[in-house]
Amino acid sequence: MSQLRFGFSSWGLLLGCLAMPSANAGQWGGAIGASSENIYRGIALSDGQWSGYGDIHYEFSPRWIAGIGANSIRLPGQPEDIQLTFYLDRRWRLGEDWIAKLGFVHYDTVRASNRTGLQYDEINAAISYRGRWLGSLAWSPKVGNAYAPELSPDSSWLWLETAWRQSLGERFSLDLGLGFAQASGTTPGDYRYASVGLNYSLGRAYFSASHIWTDRLTYTYGSGASGFVFELPAQNRWVGSLTWTF
Repeated sequence: MSQLRFGFSSWGLLLGCLAMPSANAGQWGGAIGASSENIYRGIALSDGQWSGYGDIHYEFSPRWIAGIGANSIRLPGQPEDIQLTFYLDRRWRLGEDWIAKLGFVHYDTVRASNRTGLQYDEINAAISYRGRWLGSLAWSPKVGNAYAPELSPDSSWLWLETAWRQSLGERFSLDLGLGFAQASGTTPGDYRYASVGLNYSLGRAYFSASHIWTDRLTYTYGSGASGFVFELPAQNRWVGSLTWTF
């Protein structure tokens, strides 16, 4: 599968990011598609509406990949926009069954007015077993309001994620994923997210239907009599997506 970095939650795409390095360098690849909602690390980024996405990347050596991804976003109180991701990955084969990678991602937007909350950098590391199990760690030193209401201050973020893909025959597969997010030192509090998804492949086309759960989000401001707590309840959503790879 192609090197995909889209904003909605799809553990299968995360597993696809750790495909075994090929023996041939100088290869182009990518994908284009649409999702019924853009949910990224448990947080909705399209206000309950559909989201288009795309990716193009170049494997300029057997172990180095660079690419650009894009997906549409609609955040409350902000104009509709396209979030861009510029990424660079270095992969290592660890025996016959294991592969690891280190990566850098720069997030940006087309509209300058949205960059305060959606322009940031990320460092990540991941390890995969036979393309079926994935464990990943990602850290960003400063993220604005991309993952919190606008009144939340900038914060460093840490994400831990794990996923499992189970084949169900020639065309079907099942994805299970679990994630943990922590905003260091500031509100909101830690939260968890999970998903279970059924995938169907037909040639270069992939259809996924996923049920996504996001833990309640708790925001604490001030202290003592002047402080207050704002809480968003846990959410359960179904998301469908269709992707064509090249």
